[in-house]
This record gives sequence, structure tokens and C-alpha cells, in this order.
Amino acid sequence: MTDNQNNTLEYRPPSADSYKGRGAWADKNTVAREDTSEEETMAKFRAALLPTVRPRDKHKALDVKQPEVKKETTGRYFPGGAYRDTDKGKHDYSGYMSPIVIRAFGEYMTKHRTQSDGNIRPADNWQNGIDKDAYMQSMWRHLEDLWLEHDGYKSRDGLEEALGGLLFNVMGYYFEVLCETEGRPK
Repeated sequence: MTDNQNNTLEYRPPSADSYKGRGAWADKNTVAREDTSEEETMAKFRAALLPTVRPRDKHKALDVKQPEVKKETTGRYFPGGAYRDTDKGKHDYSGYMSPIVIRAFGEYMTKHRTQSDGNIRPADNWQNGIDKDAYMQSMWRHLEDLWLEHDGYKSRDGLEEALGGLLFNVMGYYFEVLCETEGRPK
């Protein structure tokens, strides 16, 4: 970096035993002062740079090549130089789902992993196959609970239990439908 007289500037940090967040910018002919505050140091540094570096052309003034952003229909180039294919036609799962709903559903599923015999079932146990009729019956019970809560009445286990149960049963039913065409996981 240079100052107005084209003298080279360099940063000279304070010694380790006197470090209090202070340092100094100085040209090669000046000894950095240990008692210079950080604010004074930065003010001197900014004053030395202002004539040569303006915000709109700082990359040019510092001789840093700024990459061009190329616009193509087949992909995206980013200012840092990275390239990615276009996102057109790709699923946006982060837009379709909510992390707080996924978290609440995970909590619901963890709570209901304990079987009536006291054993803990594997998290993916439901993927082994449950009849669609069983999902439908359970869906109706949870829908009734949701409906009661929605209308201001008390349900069996509350609103969040009703929503978690509905989500589980809808997902399970949908899973069984997809397994009919795509096959069951191994």
C-alpha cells in the first residue's frame, strides 16, 4: 500500500507484552509508536489510502483482478469465480419444508418410538409396511383431534400431538402408495 508520496507503508505490530489492540502504520523511515491508539492508527491509515483508493475502484487501485460475472442460460457464474448449473427445474426442498416443523415432527416421532411392551422400535420401523387402512383410521382420529382443537375444544392429547400424528399418517400412507410403484426399500 502507498501513501500520497508513494512511500511504502507497512504494519508494525506492538510487542507481545504491550499489546492492547494497538499497532501503527508507518513508512519505512518511521518507527511505529507503541502509544498510538487503534483509532489514531486507523485514521492515519485511512488518510494515507483515501487519495489512491476509492470504494468504487478499490480492486483496480490495489491491483486485484475482479472476476467477471458471466451470464449464460446453461449455468451461473458467481463473483468469486464459482460455477453452478442453473437451478431451473430443480426441487427446492428448503423452500418446501420448514426446519421448525421437521424438528417438531422429529420430537413427535422420538416420543412415540416406545412400544406398548416397553421396547424401543427402530426409527424407520414404519417403512417395513403398515396397511393403508390402519393409516387411514389413525389419520381420522388425529384429524378429529385437530378439528376439536381448531374449534376451541379439548382433544385427547392437544394440538401438536394431533398435527404430529396427522403428518406421520399422511407420510406413511403416501409411502405405501409410492412403494406400490417404486418398490419397498431393502
